[in-house]
Amino acid sequence: MKNLLNAFNMAVSMFTVIPLPKYIWEEKSAKYMMRIYPFVGFIVGLIWYGGGVLLKYFEISLMMSTGILLTLPFIVTGFIHLDGFMDVCDALLSRKSKEDKLKILKDSRVGAFAVIALGLLFIMDFAGIYTALEKDFNLIALILIPIISRTIAAYIIISNEPLGESYYGNLFKNGTGKIDKITLGITFIIILILSYFLGNKYIIMPLVMGVVGLILLKNCKKELGGINGDVAGYILVLTEVFGILVLAII
Repeated sequence: MKNLLNAFNMAVSMFTVIPLPKYIWEEKSAKYMMRIYPFVGFIVGLIWYGGGVLLKYFEISLMMSTGILLTLPFIVTGFIHLDGFMDVCDALLSRKSKEDKLKILKDSRVGAFAVIALGLLFIMDFAGIYTALEKDFNLIALILIPIISRTIAAYIIISNEPLGESYYGNLFKNGTGKIDKITLGITFIIILILSYFLGNKYIIMPLVMGVVGLILLKNCKKELGGINGDVAGYILVLTEVFGILVLAII
C-alpha cells in the first residue's frame, strides 16, 4: 500500500502541476505508476469537467468557453505531454532516416514541424470543443477522455520495449507485468461501460481513441524503432483530440 501511495504522489507530482503537501520520489515505487496513471487522468478530467460546469452555469459565451476548455487540461498537466507531442512531430515529419529522426527527437530545440503541428492541433481541438459545446454534449465525457488516454498510454509503455536508453521508459516499465496489464484492461472496459451509460453513441469515443492509439503506436515503432516518454505523450495528446472530435461528430 505504501508503494502505491508513493506512486500516486510521484505520478501527480510528475504529470500535473497540482501541489501536494509532500513531494516523494522513490524509484522502487515507480513500477506502480502506470497502474494508477488512469487515476491521474481522473483528476485532470474532474477539473476539466468542473470547469465546463462552471462555464455553463455562468453562461459564458461559446467562444470563450471553448478557449478555456481547450487550455485547461494543458495548464493542469503543465504542458508536459505537449512537449513530447512537439518533439515526436519534429522527428516524424522530417521524413529523414531513422537515425536522423532519433537525433531530432533528442534535440531540445523546437523545429518548424513542431510549431506547424501544434498550430494544427489547436485548430482541430478548438473546432472540436466548439462544435461539441454547440451540440450540448454530456460534460461527463470530459472526465472520461483523460482517463482513456492515460490508460492507453500506460498500456503502451508497459507492453513495448523502451526506445534506446530511455530513463523514464525503463523506469516505468521495469517490474511491471500481467497484473498491470489486467488492471489497465479492466479500467478500459469500465470506461466502455460508463460511456455506454452516458448514451449509446458515447461508446464510440473510447473505441476510436483505442484504435487511434494502436495506429499511432504502430507507426512510431516503424519510424523510430520503439517508444519513450515523448512518444507516449504524443499518443496521449492525439488520442484526446480524437476523443473530442468524436464528441463533435456524434
